[in-house]
Amino acid sequence: MENISNIVDKLRSGEVVRCLKCNEGKYITNPKYLKTSHCYWCDKCDDTIHITPADVIVE
Repeated sequence: MENISNIVDKLRSGEVVRCLKCNEGKYITNPKYLKTSHCYWCDKCDDTIHITPADVIVE
């Protein structure tokens, strides 16, 4: 299995990533926010990848 950070890098660069759950669909997001999106979903089964920014500080 591929490292999740590699998958995120691919998604944000616009590469097609096959769904990890159904292996039929591909992960998509709003193209307007491709490089900054925190959520990608499968166009077949609705599996999601949600990215939580690591450098967010809540006070």
